[in-house]
Amino acid sequence: MLKKISKLEGAQGLSKDDQKAIKGGMLKPTSCATVCPTASAGVRCRVHPLCPLYDGICDGQGGYIPL
Repeated sequence: MLKKISKLEGAQGLSKDDQKAIKGGMLKPTSCATVCPTASAGVRCRVHPLCPLYDGICDGQGGYIPL
């Protein structure tokens, strides 16, 4: 089944981090607004929660820097 799904036009593979984040079919919240208030500096996050790529980094002071 997985081989057939991966052959669909526009299909993308999941990174190892994304695969680890999936539990029960749900992704852990990784948006910068959710993660960065309590995360240390350097933690990767998503500026837009639906973006498939990590496009931000937490600054360690509750905010984030878009990449």
